[in-house]
Amino acid sequence: MPVVDLKTVAIFRGKAGSGPVRITVEPGSKDKARRAAELAVDYCAQRSGSPAVHGHLVNHTAVMSGLGLGASTSDVVASIRAVADWYRLSLQPAEIARLSVLAERASDSIMIEDRTVLFAQREGVVLEDFTTPLPPVIVVGCVAGPDLSVDTLTLTPAEYDPDELIRLQVMLSTLRHGIATADVTLIGAVATASARMNQRFLPKPELETLIAIGEAHAAAGVQVAHSGSVAGLIFDPERASVSDDIERCVRAMRHAGITHTEVFCSQPAKTGGRG
Repeated sequence: MPVVDLKTVAIFRGKAGSGPVRITVEPGSKDKARRAAELAVDYCAQRSGSPAVHGHLVNHTAVMSGLGLGASTSDVVASIRAVADWYRLSLQPAEIARLSVLAERASDSIMIEDRTVLFAQREGVVLEDFTTPLPPVIVVGCVAGPDLSVDTLTLTPAEYDPDELIRLQVMLSTLRHGIATADVTLIGAVATASARMNQRFLPKPELETLIAIGEAHAAAGVQVAHSGSVAGLIFDPERASVSDDIERCVRAMRHAGITHTEVFCSQPAKTGGRG
């Protein structure tokens, strides 16, 4: 879901050197970003016919890590683009996706900025292109889980049973129609169904309470991070009463003891890291 204010900016300064590529990174904890930059140097050097370089990478981000906001992928994508900029190359999203998966094992699809896709996170390939962006929605964000940080490198991948696979196909068909018609209600219904299915893999104790709050205040659905602890109620910004509904929703969250974070409107605009 595009959120304009959440982004990462990376700056790469290369320098000549011999031996295996060595890159320092600031902050020093950004191991995935460093790995992404090293892979990008090797790739860009080969693609451009130029020497591989060492260098220093600086990462500035507004995305909190460990919550399921795509922070690591934002770092990784920004780092790859920063290296490509240094080599004066413009990499295609598919190239960035392949490098991202090599750097962090599983990636979000934020390198694909202009449309909505079904993305294989561990292969870095697009399974289906819906050709258009998601329609704008308003999200009332919250934290839904006792653990505020999830280590995606240790998170066991979801394995779906045959019944779940059938339901996923139905959800995909509904989502396809919802995107094509810009129907926020259909998209919200799919998000809720997906959130419920994910309870078997990364349970959120507050989910059913959130769903009930949403139903009571005309939300289109509930979305959750499938590898983090953030969640949110989805509202259609075109509804006449949406402002009042959101105010009541926030009060209901607080009354239920759910940590409300922010209210934001997504936009079909560019998102993710930028080198």
